[in-house]
Amino acid sequence: MPSLSFLITIFNKGDDERFRRFFASEDASVGLQLLGRGTATQEVLDLLGLGETEKHIWVSSMTSTEAKRVTHALNDALKLSEPGAIAFSIAHTSVGNLFGLEEHFGFDNKFWEESKVDGKGNSGSSEAQQHTEDASDVKYELIMVIANQGYIGTIMDAARAAGATGGTTIHAGGTYDPKHEHFFNITIQHEKEVIMILVPSNLRRGVMSAILAVAGGDTKANAVAFSLHVTDTAGLRK
Repeated sequence: MPSLSFLITIFNKGDDERFRRFFASEDASVGLQLLGRGTATQEVLDLLGLGETEKHIWVSSMTSTEAKRVTHALNDALKLSEPGAIAFSIAHTSVGNLFGLEEHFGFDNKFWEESKVDGKGNSGSSEAQQHTEDASDVKYELIMVIANQGYIGTIMDAARAAGATGGTTIHAGGTYDPKHEHFFNITIQHEKEVIMILVPSNLRRGVMSAILAVAGGDTKANAVAFSLHVTDTAGLRK
């Protein structure tokens, strides 16, 4: 089976038509569209004369070969070297219900001809798994932080102090059992923030440690952090 990747594209509000035309020209579907916010400090926003930086987050699923091609085409066609947008891909390690994934994201006939799946559409992609487990050629990592609402500033201050340049946040809600709403006399907060921070691989450990030192499980932020290998990037300023 060909390996699969998620292509994640993040760009400023108001640029959606430009990106929509590009994806249509590349015959690439967007299966999931999210709204987020940039993490630029208020001082920087004031300096640039900007309000809050609302972001669009588009998630596409495609073969890893297509993800590489589209990522490079994005960089060339939309000049992602200019501030305001980035794109990167993350390889799947396995997929359950490919038929459902196809319904959400769409695949062409060539993909299905190369795929070997069971009657329920389940398959493990050994090629993708091998790729993600080989960290020797991974230049960037995506750090995902899930924290209680209200601690973005604390988390991003720690991340920047450790070398990160910025991030994108998504508002979310936690799933919980009402019987466990109070645990050891601690009220579990249901409103969550998901913070995505893209960093060079050599900074990943330091950034995660810095975040958890000020916002980890022994704080009110109660943050959890994990990282994912990034295979291709566009729009990152060196």
